[in-house]
Amino acid sequence: MTRNSSGSESSLLTPTPPTPPPTTHLESPTPSTPPPPLPPLALPQQTAPPPTTPASRNTTRQKGIVISWQNVSNGNLCLVPNDFTFPKMSFVNMLGMWYCGDISKNIPPYRLLKACDVKGMKGGKQKISNMRCLVRHVERAAGLANVEHLIMNRWDQRGVLDLYGAVKHFFEFPSLVGGKHKRRYEQLCWKTFYNILITKRKGRLYGEVVEDD
Repeated sequence: MTRNSSGSESSLLTPTPPTPPPTTHLESPTPSTPPPPLPPLALPQQTAPPPTTPASRNTTRQKGIVISWQNVSNGNLCLVPNDFTFPKMSFVNMLGMWYCGDISKNIPPYRLLKACDVKGMKGGKQKISNMRCLVRHVERAAGLANVEHLIMNRWDQRGVLDLYGAVKHFFEFPSLVGGKHKRRYEQLCWKTFYNILITKRKGRLYGEVVEDD
């Protein structure tokens, strides 16, 4: 309350000025620091496949020989069935069977056969021995003709024909290429060549010169 000039109190109150609101100072935003870059991912290195060579493109997987229970005799495993017999073969066909066998009939190459595999066959051991002897002379003829490279570790029919064509002149004995044998020379049984080469010629190939001691 205040007093006026007459001394009386006045009921009017002097208004109090409003208190200004506190000044709020807004801070300027601090620029955020970007997060550090992530390390590069260690991706597995992809190895390029080896270039394909013509030889690998032309290579075909060869089938194997299946050994069945029919090949077991008295607890022993044989490479051929118990009822197997050697067929009648020409010279070149015998070479094919010796080196390649007959996969379609599940017959392994004859060069893998041993005496125990054919012990139940009449004359089987002797035939294996005779074929091995004749093939040994075929490979010897390849050496005389300088075609040892045709004697391969992995055989196919094409390789057999190439070898036979390169050495067959060593087996063209006069008693086989003349007269009645002229037209059927290629069909003669391999045993005919063996008998002439071993029995009559004592292992001397046709055209081979043997020096006297």
